[in-house]
Amino acid sequence: MGTAKQLLPVDNRPAVVRCTENIRDSGVDNIVVVVNPEGDEIVRVLKEYPVNIAVNDLPESDMAESVRMGLSAIDGASTGIFICLCDYPLVTSATLSAMGREHDARPDSIIIPTFQGRRGHPTLFPRFILEEIKKHSTLRDVISSYKDKILFFHVADEGVVLDMDTPEEYQKILERC
Repeated sequence: MGTAKQLLPVDNRPAVVRCTENIRDSGVDNIVVVVNPEGDEIVRVLKEYPVNIAVNDLPESDMAESVRMGLSAIDGASTGIFICLCDYPLVTSATLSAMGREHDARPDSIIIPTFQGRRGHPTLFPRFILEEIKKHSTLRDVISSYKDKILFFHVADEGVVLDMDTPEEYQKILERC
């Protein structure tokens, strides 16, 4: 995109702020935001929010490295961990809450939301499974190791499949707002 997607305005605020507010409003109280070493502006826009910041010193690495950094900053009492991506800024707090309730009912499941048959984000992992990222190269490897634990969770939230990796996708997100 040529700029930090996390800072692109979505609904009159940076995407990372919108995502953080939706996570907070869903009832999640232990939020970790992983930034790269140049993430000072992201940290600045989040200063009013109850988040912990972790730094991935290897910004060109796979997302798994960011997950490893984030795991080190998560409260030990957390049984489930959302992997939320800032380039999916339209995921609603209601969707996150519903996924959290499903985790409470099925704490051993990897919960992946679907919208109209399409897999989306975020994924909610049981902590014990996500800890496997320390042994595997990628999140896909972790998920592949636990195929029998995957629960596809249908939601009516198109935001779970609306990514903003291109200017056209970003425009589509703005139109939805």
